[in-house]
Amino acid sequence: MATTRSFSNMLNEYLPNELFKEEMVKRDWLLSTIEKDNNWKGGTLVFPFKSQSASSIAFGSLTASTDVSEDDYVRGQITTQPEVWGTMSFNHRYAA
Repeated sequence: MATTRSFSNMLNEYLPNELFKEEMVKRDWLLSTIEKDNNWKGGTLVFPFKSQSASSIAFGSLTASTDVSEDDYVRGQITTQPEVWGTMSFNHRYAA
């Protein structure tokens, strides 16, 4: 009894996208460093972030009290899902 399978059927079972995604995250500094939310499927995503750091420097004297900056936190939101595109090179040799 012979087994006949089409490439598209095997591809649907194999699902290489998850493998490519894992490999891309391992090889890319940005994707391995940023915080990701893999459960977000759309809608409004709310995230707080620091928009200003507390840093005031003056040379030769103390900073004036009106010039001292403070941390400033902002309530940000994303309403559309961003896309990230990347390219990977695979060096593979097929030996028959």
